[in-house]
Amino acid sequence: MSIESSKRHFINQSAQLGVLRVVGAAVSLLVNLVLARRFYAEEVGQYFISLSVVILVAQLSTLGSEKLLVRNISATKSLNKIKEHISLAFCLTFLGSLLTYSLYQLLLLNVFDITQNLNVIDIYIIAIVFLLMAILQANNKAPIAIFFQFVFQPIIFIILLYEVTKPPIQLFLMSMTISALVISTYLVLAGHLRFGRFSFYGVIQALQRTFPYLIAALIGLLVTQLALPLSSLWLEDSDIAVMGIVMRLINVLFFIVTGARMLLLPRFSSSISNNNENAINMLRYWGSILPGGATVCSVILYVFFSQNIMVLFGEYYVNDHYLLVVASLMLIPVAFMGWAQSYLIALNRMDMINVSSLVSAIITFSTLVIFTPIYGVWASVIALVGGKMIYSIVTLFLSYKLI
Repeated sequence: MSIESSKRHFINQSAQLGVLRVVGAAVSLLVNLVLARRFYAEEVGQYFISLSVVILVAQLSTLGSEKLLVRNISATKSLNKIKEHISLAFCLTFLGSLLTYSLYQLLLLNVFDITQNLNVIDIYIIAIVFLLMAILQANNKAPIAIFFQFVFQPIIFIILLYEVTKPPIQLFLMSMTISALVISTYLVLAGHLRFGRFSFYGVIQALQRTFPYLIAALIGLLVTQLALPLSSLWLEDSDIAVMGIVMRLINVLFFIVTGARMLLLPRFSSSISNNNENAINMLRYWGSILPGGATVCSVILYVFFSQNIMVLFGEYYVNDHYLLVVASLMLIPVAFMGWAQSYLIALNRMDMINVSSLVSAIITFSTLVIFTPIYGVWASVIALVGGKMIYSIVTLFLSYKLI
């Protein structure tokens, strides 16, 4: 594929992601509205705490294999090798689920205010969804992955919230199970989900290869998923509800960055394996301009309509609309620098990713521990979004050292 064709394909898929982002934003807003309207603020806070821990445990269960899976599938044309990579990823994830389930039972369940007791099957199913997303991403099906993750699953969750009388975290788990079945069926029919033989020695080698990815995932997840439960040590459940709502709205914006990264990683991997410097430069440029411009436009809407957005969730949340404005403005530089993560992963420079993650984690948790007891939910949210900024700045700096 020529550089011009690659650019058009990337821009077209970015446009598709833009449409899906708007739809996904509307669905995400609807999910949070349903939660805020059907449950008390304290119950919503408990749900967000449980959800953060559940996602943390499930993503750790992959042992970092989902990022490596994208890179391996994108960089090889051998069907047998692709089958082996997929099989090894599922095997490692099962082993990881057993390990993280033990961690969950022995530590996390007793430390944080978690209302849902997971079993190992729950953890494995959610972890499988992350692997299925990686397979879609590796096959340049990022728009379909986004549809399943940000449109299909939330809609199923909303339906369950109205039709089934159970705690919201249980309904979330049910929606993820349904999503896993539907996505698996799609991948099998499309010929992208196939399994091959592998040896015990292959598992050991895979563990060694995924270890740097696991370290990066561990540090990153501690920042993104454990910060909210950690904040609950100083904040009331009602404050956690505010934090959860604001961060969910911020994550709607951050989806622009994650969507761009999903498009960029397989393309960077392929271009680097082919030593196509022109394609790499094109991806750097458009991987900065498109998500950056889209984020600026979205933040402008947040700035002008923040109060209107927050009032949708109830009068209790209106006073915190300025927090939404400040947090969204902090996300603008992140969008312009987000391509650097995909570039470093494609180069297999996980050492640099780990440095960025570690610096971000230290600053985020230091800010949380020092300032949350004093400034409350503002400190927690600013620390979380600030952590994304620090991570992006460091990854960009390290990327330019390699150019």
